Amino acid sequence: MVQKNPRRIMIVLLIIGLMMIGGCKYDYKQLFKKNEPPEPKLLKVEIYFTSTQHIPAYVKGLGIEKDGQVYVGGSSLNYIYNAQGEIIGSFNYARVDYIKIIE
Repeated sequence: MVQKNPRRIMIVLLIIGLMMIGGCKYDYKQLFKKNEPPEPKLLKVEIYFTSTQHIPAYVKGLGIEKDGQVYVGGSSLNYIYNAQGEIIGSFNYARVDYIKIIE
């Protein structure tokens, strides 16, 4: 049976406390975060469809996204977002003529 040495625990806590008080610029919040990749920045675009319609929207990328889908026969499903990053619709690249990036 392994016994915990209270002296070691106190020393570790003292060192951590001194680092925090001493102005160490270590980001302690990252100790409790899950290792998730950051969300990609949304691109503001206008999507021009083969039906001569176009819509302003935000997309995560100009290709098939990680959360997008490609179906047998070439059709695809990609999401359209609003400025807050919420999904507001989807589109199929088979129906897109081109996408214009708006800055």
